[in-house]
Amino acid sequence: MFFINTNQAEVTFTPTVDGAAPANSTLPAVQASLLSGNNTFPLMVSSQKAPSDTASGGKISLDTAVAVKLSVDIVKGRQSGHQTSLTSCRLYAPLYKFNPLAEQRYLSLAPTKRVEYEDVFQYNFSGVNAGDTFNFLVSNGIADIQNVLVVPYLSASANNSMNPFLSPYGTAGATPDPIPLQQFNIMLSGVNLFLENEEYDIQAFSHQLASSNQLNGGLTTG
Repeated sequence: MFFINTNQAEVTFTPTVDGAAPANSTLPAVQASLLSGNNTFPLMVSSQKAPSDTASGGKISLDTAVAVKLSVDIVKGRQSGHQTSLTSCRLYAPLYKFNPLAEQRYLSLAPTKRVEYEDVFQYNFSGVNAGDTFNFLVSNGIADIQNVLVVPYLSASANNSMNPFLSPYGTAGATPDPIPLQQFNIMLSGVNLFLENEEYDIQAFSHQLASSNQLNGGLTTG
């Protein structure tokens, strides 16, 4: 059985246009109101940069002082007057279906089964300002840690009072913010993961993330 949550949100804004100096035109700082999901706005908009451009793949330029309402919904759209949408659902999918005789024979041949699985733990740490020194205890009860992934994001206070996850102008949630971490290290069972403290920047993050989709983390070829 799968639980499927949907990211459904709505945002309304009016671009500020300077006809005499188009380069001074701006998009206002806004964040979406969330109906359901994982606190992420899944759409992105951008302003038109040249007369031949279109805004965000659409046909309407955002370089006009016209109110824009952008929403993503499932089943029913709020812009058409509906107030409710599908917020979650369950999907039942059997992994296999044995013929009764084949199942009985299979269980008799191997009555004891070994189940292997991986746990994924996620922790959020907030309240770190630019230039701060920080040290967080993630957990002292996790055995056999295989991988550690650090994904930095801007706080709302450092992002013009806008939650980056609910911003229609960025990709936070899908990509990290380019925040460098200086003198960075991770301690596992009292031992530093890196022999020397690292300068952890967006290039280091991208390099390590690329290995996550490779065979054995890129350590095996073939």
